[in-house]
Amino acid sequence: FCKWILPWTEMARKSLILSLNCKNFLEKIRTVHLAVTPKRFKRRRIDDKVRLFFVGTKNIFNIPYNFELKGGYVVLSAFEQLMKDFPNLELIIRSQVPSHVKRKYGRWKNVWIIDSLISESELANLFISADVFVFPGHHTPGRAILDAMSYGLAVVATDVWANREMVKNKVTGFLVRKSRNLKYYDKNFVPLWGEPEFLRRALETDQSMVDDLIDKLTVLITNRKLREAMGRAGKMEIDKGKFSIAKRNKVLKKMFNEVTG
Repeated sequence: FCKWILPWTEMARKSLILSLNCKNFLEKIRTVHLAVTPKRFKRRRIDDKVRLFFVGTKNIFNIPYNFELKGGYVVLSAFEQLMKDFPNLELIIRSQVPSHVKRKYGRWKNVWIIDSLISESELANLFISADVFVFPGHHTPGRAILDAMSYGLAVVATDVWANREMVKNKVTGFLVRKSRNLKYYDKNFVPLWGEPEFLRRALETDQSMVDDLIDKLTVLITNRKLREAMGRAGKMEIDKGKFSIAKRNKVLKKMFNEVTG
């Protein structure tokens, strides 16, 4: 009896249609993409550092397997190899991390681990100070990728589920191959990333995924113009494009008028 069913990705819409008998309400299922507020900022750099930014969570709660599901180990594996070739490379991690990770990497001068609660303005400054947003996660996040795009960052994300709806490969960032160790969804594209077996296997890092991430990051590290162009393209999607509040409101207003007019 509802007026609309509004998934926020086309993949979610596809999953619903395949999983349910929708013949009596198929026309009610419409995708309405998420949107984030446009950001106004100035990016000032006084050094030659290239900063990668990874966000596990911006709140203080350590959700079980959150670091692993969002690709934390994949990021660290790639970074360990990349820093051998790029001494100007830095990694910023805003996340609760396993204790052994903090013991090992917390002592490194080119790795910043921020596991305490920070304000929105402090988080904004981290985005502004970064060059590339790295999210080799094993699922599709809510707003993390869009937040990074709103700050003009090139995004590197895993080509899994609906991530390609947010990241235009080679335009607003790069998509890396997903892990061969994981079965990401069932035959109806229902995500399996909450299943115990999935969570267990997410702890196993697939080296081919790491290698692909290294290749994509190497391109961005060595090509400043490209990463800045990708960042501008992503920001345009937030300011005026597919993920703009204006675009979302226009779609919602049209739906509202259809059921009230």
